[in-house]
Amino acid sequence: MDVASTYFFVVRLGSNVTDGTVYEQKLRLAELAEERGFDAVWPTEHHFFDYSFCPDNLKLLAFVAGRTTDIKLGTAA
Repeated sequence: MDVASTYFFVVRLGSNVTDGTVYEQKLRLAELAEERGFDAVWPTEHHFFDYSFCPDNLKLLAFVAGRTTDIKLGTAA
């Protein structure tokens, strides 16, 4: 059985969390997923909503690929 994780890049409006912090947290989640034995990570893309800001999953996944070694990568939306 394969186990995968999807995740959103979310910043609550009015929050003082920077975009860079959110990206680092989500990239760390991908690393942790691999360390914990997940088979895949699938980030989502909802760039016309006010809660999400991942405009290009392929560029993001290229960066994730550089920080992981074995986990499968895919897009969820």
